[in-house]
Amino acid sequence: MMKKILVPVDFSEVSISAAMFAVEIAKMSKAKLILLHSAFFNYYNDISYGMTYNYQPLIEEFEREINEKLEGLRKRVAADVECEICVSGLSLIESIKDIVADEGIDLIAVGTHGSSGLGEFFIGSNTEKIVRKVKCPVIAIPSKTSVNSIKKILVPIDIREIQDELMKKFAQLQKFFSASMEFVWVRTPHNIENEKVVREKFDSLMKTYGFQDSELCIICSVFPAEGILAYSQESKANMIAMATHARRGISHLLAGSMTEDTINHISIPVWTYKLDKKVKNIDLFN
Repeated sequence: MMKKILVPVDFSEVSISAAMFAVEIAKMSKAKLILLHSAFFNYYNDISYGMTYNYQPLIEEFEREINEKLEGLRKRVAADVECEICVSGLSLIESIKDIVADEGIDLIAVGTHGSSGLGEFFIGSNTEKIVRKVKCPVIAIPSKTSVNSIKKILVPIDIREIQDELMKKFAQLQKFFSASMEFVWVRTPHNIENEKVVREKFDSLMKTYGFQDSELCIICSVFPAEGILAYSQESKANMIAMATHARRGISHLLAGSMTEDTINHISIPVWTYKLDKKVKNIDLFN
């Protein structure tokens, strides 16, 4: 059950869309919403001809304006839910990490789209860092999206990196959205597993965790990310949900050199959950 949802806001259209999506989730789960803006300044006292300039009044005025804009956004989109606004002087990533740790955030909703204009604020490195550096689930919203539109969830999996908590999160996700789930395993030329055995083992696993209206699809591709991108367009899914960590396996979808290319080409929400490296993976073939 989600109790607290964090939305980083830069007042761009995509971040407002993420806030509106988060409001829908907050209403359904009776969760508290936190709207965050990072007012981080990389500044120093300018010493010129023996004179120093005091930036503090300017910073305080800027923060007052940001608080007013956040309050206006709260009244506009989040009047019907418990909502807190926060202006942080830390960098975006540090602000998020602190709030996640202090507030026990259950979900971060972040706006993201192609790298142009203000959209660059959340594209590439920032989205990647949020996904990699926070422990709670993150959902990237590329455009205005309604919770009711999520009818089918595409779930790329690495059969060697499946954990108990991950499967529980997927099951909770399906229950919350009342959506069908299509698990996708990309078979590359390097995989030696027998497809029939993989399907039987995974079908058994889905029954163990109580998945309904779910299936495993096996596709072939030289590169997993390319295969998933192509298949996501064919499957007519409304959201992608996947595990990520340490720039390996499926995590390449939102990490490393493929980050911007992937996010720019996916026009549906992407939900991610960071795997715990210390937790033992489920051995399907034991």
